[in-house]
Amino acid sequence: MVIKSIAIFAILLLSSLAAEAQDDIRIEMHIAPDTISIEDQAFLAITVTGSGSLPDPELPNLSMFEVSSQGTSTNISIVNGKMESTYAYNYMLFPKRQGTFVIKPASVVYKRKRYETKEVTLTVLDSGVGTPRTLEKAAKTSDGETRDIFLLAELNKKKVYVNEQVTLTIKFCYAVSLLSQPDYTPPQTTDFWSDAIEPQRSYYQNINGRRYNVIEINTALFPTRSGELNIGSAMVSVNVKARSRRRRDPFSMFDDFFDHGQTKKVRTKPLKIDVLPLPAENKPADYSGTVGEFFITSSIDKLKTEVNQPVTVTYKIRGTGNIKTVAEPEIEDLVDFRVYRAASSEKVSIIDGVVGGTKIFEETYIPKRAGQLAIPAVSLNYFNPRTGQYKTVSTKPINIDVAQAALSNYANIPVPQVAGRVIDDKAKDIRYIKIESGNLSLKQPLLITTPLYLILNGV
Repeated sequence: MVIKSIAIFAILLLSSLAAEAQDDIRIEMHIAPDTISIEDQAFLAITVTGSGSLPDPELPNLSMFEVSSQGTSTNISIVNGKMESTYAYNYMLFPKRQGTFVIKPASVVYKRKRYETKEVTLTVLDSGVGTPRTLEKAAKTSDGETRDIFLLAELNKKKVYVNEQVTLTIKFCYAVSLLSQPDYTPPQTTDFWSDAIEPQRSYYQNINGRRYNVIEINTALFPTRSGELNIGSAMVSVNVKARSRRRRDPFSMFDDFFDHGQTKKVRTKPLKIDVLPLPAENKPADYSGTVGEFFITSSIDKLKTEVNQPVTVTYKIRGTGNIKTVAEPEIEDLVDFRVYRAASSEKVSIIDGVVGGTKIFEETYIPKRAGQLAIPAVSLNYFNPRTGQYKTVSTKPINIDVAQAALSNYANIPVPQVAGRVIDDKAKDIRYIKIESGNLSLKQPLLITTPLYLILNGV
């Protein structure tokens, strides 16, 4: 009966944990490009991320477009032992008329709770107006002819601060049939942290009156130093369909065109970007290099404990910026507590092309004495590149009730002094290894060597 009860309890516990994990659902919607001509198409992607079985999204009203489904893709990742799935639903939008169209949020419903994306806007212009000039220029040769394939690299900013995000966009455009998968070599970004913003996008675009397939790759770059930094050339190698005319016989009626493959390589031009150093004015003394916009919260596992019994405080830092470089909050030495790092984790998220996420630090506080004790506030300093200023955010102090333990308090145990070592209050639970062996001789002979043992065993 006890085993049956334990089994039922375990099933209920696992069910509750699974339900809790599945409640963490995120849904996002992106469109590319956001400005097209009436002859072009836009690529709409809706992603649903979470644990367990995820519902299909509900599409917003798209009556102003002809919609063609481009299928779905799935990505599964495991972070800190937790499995997470991302389902991407892809659509091609063909505009019916010109105008600026606001696409309302897509949504999913799970356990009677609705999760929604942000709305996106698509601008449809007159024929040929929606093509960026950079694409029109890249699609032409020096003689003014249109290229069959080309590769373009662009940055969304020309000047940034150290560790501020700049987005690198690579577009591979081709107007001929491909006989192989494009082999992409990304550019060298030696002086940058890099993060892929999203899966590559595929769509059509009319450039200089010619219809191109476009494969777009977006990468977030975070410069690690100031100065004029270089981004190398990207390259794509691909086998394309080429046509050559061969006349077998001057009197033959068969003047055929024979198709054959031809390997072509296209490269982007190297790019430069001006990276500004972080200002020295008003920089906090304990500034650790965090750049972006963040806030910090804290929570504790229990508010009542005993002397020498640990409590765990979880610090969560959320916001936009290079979450991987966010440093652990500085915790000063405390008179009433011993403090130890328990665990840390991070999760990167991307919203509307901006990198951010959550970083979690767990700290264990062990009280040294009884009474009403306070775990002080913890602060985080960061530089906001949008405002060009430093900012400090803090948690709130946490008050806990500490009762006297049944056993002696470590804080009241005298520490034996060891010659040549200085021991402070934090080391009261440390026992040193003896460095001198002392007398290792036997105080009495081994049993197996005694005469009685030898006689009894017939030795």
